Parts: sequence; structure tokens; C-alpha cells
Amino acid sequence: MCAKLIDILDLGPKSRLFIYNRTLLVLVTHLEFMKKIFPILAIVFLISCGKPVPELSAIDLNAWKADRGGCKSQRAEYLGYLQTQIEALKGLSEDNIIKLLGRPDRNELYKRNQKFYYYDIEPGKNCDAGQPANHQLIFRFNAMSRAKEVSIEKL
Repeated sequence: MCAKLIDILDLGPKSRLFIYNRTLLVLVTHLEFMKKIFPILAIVFLISCGKPVPELSAIDLNAWKADRGGCKSQRAEYLGYLQTQIEALKGLSEDNIIKLLGRPDRNELYKRNQKFYYYDIEPGKNCDAGQPANHQLIFRFNAMSRAKEVSIEKL
């Protein structure tokens, strides 16, 4: 029985078999096998460590995405709620932010692969009735594309 199992597994000469209490425990020492499986396990581990995306239930996300640049002033009514959700938005990936809030109104590349995303909450300079200084939701992403800082500032 064990010989057939060894033939099926094709473990090779560098592998060790231990039989203990009718249980077959296979310890594989193939370096090639470990080289193939370790990157896959590392990727699965890193993906599973992601932060859950908050729902932002008090925001009509379709209206938010349709109000590009805050020109329709629909985003302004969510200013107070957004200030309470800043901690929930920290640590999210760049892709999750885009899925949640849509494309940013402006983005900026910075040194060391850092990015800044700006969402105008109130009408800004690009709007007809825009103000020179308006409230903006600002995300700073680190080189791993995670939101390192989230703030609401009047710029």
C-alpha cells in the first residue's frame, strides 16, 4: 500500500516518509516544490489581509460619482458624515477607493511612488460657480497603494 502511494506521489529521493500510528505524514523537502508553492501562499496571504470596504450607507454613492468636481453641490451635504468616516477609509487600497467613490477629480504623483487623490466636496475652481478655496477629501497612498492618510481640508 505504501509503495503504491510513494509511486503515485513520486516524491523522489530527497523526500522523507514517516508512518506514525497508521497515519501517513509526508514531509517534502523538494526545494523546487517549495520554490513554486511559497510565492502562491505569500500572494494568498497578502490578499487575505486586506481591510474590508466600508459601506458609507449615509452617502448616495451614485449621486457622489455623478457630481464630478462637486459642481452640483450634492457632495457638500455629506461633509459631516465623511469626517466621521475618515478612520474607516484609512488603509483601503487604491482600487477599493475608486470602486467606492469613483475616479478622483484630480490626482498627483509624488516622490517614492506616492499618490494623492483629491475629491472636491464643494464647487471648486473648475466649476462655473466655483470658489477659490473649497473643501476636499484627500487621500495619500503609499508605494503599496494603501491609503496612508485621509483628510478633509479647505484648499
